[in-house]
Amino acid sequence: MGRNRHEPKFSLSSSIFSYCDICKGPSKPGPNEETQKVAKENKTSGITPDEPSEFELGMDEICEKAEAAERDQQVISEERKASLEKEKKQAEDMRAKALEKVGDTKKEWQLVIMVVESLKKKRKEKRARSGTETIACLKEKSAKEFQIRQEELQIRKKEQCTQAQR
Repeated sequence: MGRNRHEPKFSLSSSIFSYCDICKGPSKPGPNEETQKVAKENKTSGITPDEPSEFELGMDEICEKAEAAERDQQVISEERKASLEKEKKQAEDMRAKALEKVGDTKKEWQLVIMVVESLKKKRKEKRARSGTETIACLKEKSAKEFQIRQEELQIRKKEQCTQAQR
């Protein structure tokens, strides 16, 4: 696996973090205080303190980056918490509205069910009426057809009788 250009070429160990903790200590002077302290030491002792080594500079830089990363993580976690709280509040509001609507819709559904049942009863009544009416119509029709056939038969018998007499 090739390394990314932006990926650091070193790894942090627990000793580095302990060094960072030492750097972060409550008595760590600010940048202006440190330069004043160094200048004061130079005047009083006449001995120039050693310049910070490359290792110390690197460790300081690492500590600063670690602190910046911690602050970024805190900001990100606070933003996540805020967004989760906002989403939770929205969900609760939606649930409350849904429950209100459910109560309203139950009443509406009860009305709809009552209307549908009344329509079904009316349809059954109409079907019963239309069924009896249909039967009555069929009876009348068959009675008329029967009468017509009877009349036709009588006419044929008369014709046959007249033909037989001739």
